Amino acid sequence: MIILSVLGILLLCYLLGGWNAGPLMFWMIIRWPLFACFCLAAILNIEVFGFDPIGPAIISFILACIHEDKIPDWVFDSFNLILMIALAFGMIYLGELIKY
Repeated sequence: MIILSVLGILLLCYLLGGWNAGPLMFWMIIRWPLFACFCLAAILNIEVFGFDPIGPAIISFILACIHEDKIPDWVFDSFNLILMIALAFGMIYLGELIKY
């Protein structure tokens, strides 16, 4: 359910901001809640992606502190590329599910 809400926020950002501003809007909305979730996982000692919980908390804090004007454009272009590749593989996966 959480992933659906995050994908909904991502879709809303792409609808409002378009192809170029969508990833920037998504990052501006999600960066501090992401840090809060990682800190909560560190406090509760829950492994995040199989890593020690303090590592992702520190990395997300450093990334959240970087001002969005300082982030180069290629970062958001690669975000769009990764999103389109994931969408393509998801469609292929769903097509295989429907076929059988």
